[in-house]
Amino acid sequence: MMRAILRFLQWFVFLVVAFIVVIFVVQNRQVVDVSLWPLPFVKPAPLFSIIIACVLLGFLLGALSAWLSGGGVRRRARELARQNAEKAQQISQLRQQVEAQKQAGAQPRPPAITHAA
Repeated sequence: MMRAILRFLQWFVFLVVAFIVVIFVVQNRQVVDVSLWPLPFVKPAPLFSIIIACVLLGFLLGALSAWLSGGGVRRRARELARQNAEKAQQISQLRQQVEAQKQAGAQPRPPAITHAA
């Protein structure tokens, strides 16, 4: 039930945004001259395409910036995952040793403590 409500809400928001974009495009069809000052050319383009291109460029630059700023966190997560896998392997080995000692009838010795640097 909750999933259906969220799906409906998602579609509703999508349709509202699509409606606003269509109204924006229809209202801003006039052609304007685009010139990048140091470059020697002028190109006419519809105003809505320039604004949408600028918004898209801003979104992409923001996404790139967020991805680059999260690099340290992703690196640390990979390191921790590697350490976790090593510790899980050590635990598995120690359990096997304890099982082998139990089957041999010997008293289990405390495992040797190792510290990973």
